[in-house]
Amino acid sequence: MDWRKEERCTCCGSDFAGAIQFFLITNFAVWVAFTTYPKSLAGLIACYVGGIPFFWNTLAGDALYVGLLFGGYTLAERFVKQPGRFPKSSADGEPFVR
Repeated sequence: MDWRKEERCTCCGSDFAGAIQFFLITNFAVWVAFTTYPKSLAGLIACYVGGIPFFWNTLAGDALYVGLLFGGYTLAERFVKQPGRFPKSSADGEPFVR
């Protein structure tokens, strides 16, 4: 896999969008389910502001795992031989040498 700039941007953008979606949904659920914040617009905003310190940990964890998974896959692709990629031998039975 050749990591072109567009692929890296798509991967990083998807990672960031997923983290934002998780932040919005989980903080809304906390606001709805618990009595920690008042059930008003001000309470919802306070809930989102209260969750900001945890958002950075989510971003860091997502970035780490995306790097490990996609980076590991790219390294494995480079170092593991793929069947059918190289010819086995020439027609007379001798090893194929270029």
